[in-house]
Amino acid sequence: MYEDDYMGYTPTVGNLVFIVVWFILLVAQTSLAILSREFLFGLFMVLGCVLEFLGFIGRLALNRDGPTFFHFYTMSIIGTLTSPLFFMAAIYQCFDGSGRLIEIFGKEYSLVKPINYRRIFLPLNALCFLVQIIGGGIAGGVGRDGTVDQYITSKTGLYIMFAGLILQLVTMTGFMVIGGYFVHRVGANRNYLDQRFTEIRKTKLFKGVMWSLCVAVPLIYIRSVFRAVETACLWGNSSMIHTEILFLVLDGAFCVIAVLLLTVFHPGRLFKKTRSVIQVDDIALHRIKDTDGRSMI
Repeated sequence: MYEDDYMGYTPTVGNLVFIVVWFILLVAQTSLAILSREFLFGLFMVLGCVLEFLGFIGRLALNRDGPTFFHFYTMSIIGTLTSPLFFMAAIYQCFDGSGRLIEIFGKEYSLVKPINYRRIFLPLNALCFLVQIIGGGIAGGVGRDGTVDQYITSKTGLYIMFAGLILQLVTMTGFMVIGGYFVHRVGANRNYLDQRFTEIRKTKLFKGVMWSLCVAVPLIYIRSVFRAVETACLWGNSSMIHTEILFLVLDGAFCVIAVLLLTVFHPGRLFKKTRSVIQVDDIALHRIKDTDGRSMI
């Protein structure tokens, strides 16, 4: 069978469980995006869930040989390979702009300005996506005739995929270093944080969002390390790729846990509260200015 040649194993019915789970998470993230009005964060999360959903459908469909095999193979590669990039894009949004995490603690403690999280990490994320989707498309679109040209083309696709995964790891490492520095500065100045958000920082929702991010990012990072190693094993014909359980745990389960946490503790619910605080603060500031203006007259 084709899947034995290309994956080293036949995908089991366990993939069906992930199809169901990703569909549920997709519906939940869509609903929360609408309710919280965090449309950009929600868009990235929904697109990631869609890719995971389609990727696992592709994996389950690989049980059938035939002319559609390589379509499903490409679908499975691109879907499961690139989806975490969208989850990370959503996480980057949590640090960017007014009322986001940087402002909740204090802009002065961040190594970069809040708006620069978007300017730095989203373009790098987009580049990772472009490289990975090109590599996945080349590797998955090669036939099974066994010619030298097709073998070289398949290897080229894997090399490109690997480069995209390494770039993703470098980008995430940079984000984690900057984030780690921010956490250190916040901890060292915990008595001098932005007082407007003191009550919000005491809530279970805020603590839940922070913990979910602190768990989700390392899970996605470990998953990306696994996919990079797996891709390297594919061109080296290593026995590592012959174990489906590794994929279902280190890729499937890790991503599910990360997204589940960001669903239960949806950052949009938190940012809805911070926007209210900022709005009240702005109204009070305008009143003070109006009062000062009248007194001068």
